[in-house]
Amino acid sequence: MARTIYLFIVAFLSGGIIMGLEMAGMRVLAPDIGNQIQSWACQISVFLLALTLGYFIGGLVADKSPRTLTLSYFLFAAAISVLAINLIYDPIREWINSANVGGWYEDPETYEIIYPYGLLSQLIDPILFSAGSFLIPCTILGMTSPYVIRLLARDVEHIGSLAGALYAFSTLGSIIGTLLTAFLLINLMPIRGSLLPMWLTGPPPEEFYGTPGIGLIPTFGYTLIVLSISTFVLGLREIKAQPAAHGD
Repeated sequence: MARTIYLFIVAFLSGGIIMGLEMAGMRVLAPDIGNQIQSWACQISVFLLALTLGYFIGGLVADKSPRTLTLSYFLFAAAISVLAINLIYDPIREWINSANVGGWYEDPETYEIIYPYGLLSQLIDPILFSAGSFLIPCTILGMTSPYVIRLLARDVEHIGSLAGALYAFSTLGSIIGTLLTAFLLINLMPIRGSLLPMWLTGPPPEEFYGTPGIGLIPTFGYTLIVLSISTFVLGLREIKAQPAAHGD
């Protein structure tokens, strides 16, 4: 029972962190891609793509290696990729701005932005900004729900109710993560901030949002590290318990 509750908590927190990243991520992207509805549409689409890939890949891996230890590896990989957002975003920005894949330019006479490829030109840059920063961590986080279902599945007869309960709990985490990030956390912490406390790193660069200190996005990463360590410990305990169970 304790194992089941813990794995439900993993799904809950994963769902919350995904939506927290989506909300906080839009604040990071806004200076580069704007905050209009089209920008939000690109951000949401990238996150949905990440979940699509995560659900599919997670289901495949779950059938081949249904172990709690493997789940801890997913969570650790997600943590590292979330922490890496602080490090990779500026190089991504520089590359996108210099490459100008969308081909847009400013009319020298009217100062109007021209999109030579129409809608495609408007889509490319926002999607590249969002995907370059958030596609990998959210894909990995999306792998957790189908994997947890496989870990908890005891028999085929109850797999439907189990999957429904787990996805409901994960979605509840997403709702709380959305509201908590938008109405509280985003106002209490810098979005990117620094990866480590100021007494170790000094003040963060001026382009970081908010006051100096550990940022909201790195905090999501550190939460996942704690979750991965506790899941790893649970996996080790299960391995140690197996010989005893076979012996009985």
